[in-house]
This record gives sequence, structure tokens and C-alpha cells, in this order.
Amino acid sequence: MYALHPQRDDFLRRVLDLPPDWMTPFNAVLFRFIHPQFSAAEEIISGEGGHWASGRWNLKGAMRVAYTATEPETALAECLAHARYYNLPLSTALPRVLVSLVLRATSVLDLRDANLRRVLRIALDEMTATDWRRENRRSREAVTQAWGAAFTAAGVEALIAPSAAKNDGTNVVVFPENLRRPSEFFIETEVQFG
Repeated sequence: MYALHPQRDDFLRRVLDLPPDWMTPFNAVLFRFIHPQFSAAEEIISGEGGHWASGRWNLKGAMRVAYTATEPETALAECLAHARYYNLPLSTALPRVLVSLVLRATSVLDLRDANLRRVLRIALDEMTATDWRRENRRSREAVTQAWGAAFTAAGVEALIAPSAAKNDGTNVVVFPENLRRPSEFFIETEVQFG
């Protein structure tokens, strides 16, 4: 059990108070390195993995979330981040399969935008430097996870954010349960073995 972040409700109010024009459409090919065991299309796009494990923007069991990147190099850096964090051999992060996904969404927030961050009162270093793993080991929800809960509760379909694993990289965090027509999220080419 985690102690929820004390500003969680305030974060939700800030997101709900945003004028609708902050939500932008987004249409791009995205990338993710994934363990072959979990490479079935429905597992990747459902965000089920985010339901079973905590991540920068979610607490385990709180929501379904799919972590992706706008470039394969960032997807690789994100894939290796766990091993690097714990000083494990990089081979512990392998094998992996690179998959490309398509996201066409209508209600996306782009946290690379300094004006949006100023309106929400979320700092760039708060997003990229927060040690969410340490907070979770202390049984606390990290500030980024509280923001992720706020974005999900407010109906945001996806979040564009700077990568914490690669300085010039970009992540797209998809909240599959929030996708509404005509938005869609799918695997470009399904992984086939044998």
C-alpha cells in the first residue's frame, strides 16, 4: 500500500481547469522495446503491463498505461533504464523486440511545452529527475505518479513528455482506457515467431 501524494487532488483540479485548447491532436508512429513474452499486440496496446508494475507516471494497479517513445533510440534507453538504475548487467534487460505502434489521438497534453508546464505548475526537472522507484520503496506515491493519476482521471488520452532516460528523447505515455473515437492505438506489424 502506498501513501498517496498530498497534492494529488490539487493536480487533478489543475488539469480539469485547463482550457480545452491545451489538448492537442497527435498522430505519429511510436516505438517500444518489449520482452518477447509480452509482445502480443493486445498486451502492448492494452497498457496491461502498466497495471501490473509501477512506472514513472503510474502506480502498480492504479491504471493501465502504455509507455512508448517517438524514436527507437529513446525506446532502447527506456528499456535499459531499469538495469542501469540498479547497476545490473545490461544483459538482464534482454532479449527485447522493437515494435512500432501508431497513435492517433485527439486529447493529448504536450508537457514539452514550457507554457503548459507553467500553467500546470509542474517543473521539467520534477518530471525527469524524480526518483519514483525510491519513493515507491518508501511506500509513497511519487509526484509524477500523482500527476499521471490526475491526467488519467481528467480523461487525457496521452501525454507527451521529455524522457528521463535520454536527454533529448521524447516519451508518449498512452492511457488506453481513455481513448475515445476516433482515436486509435495499434501495432503497425505484429510480432510473429516461428
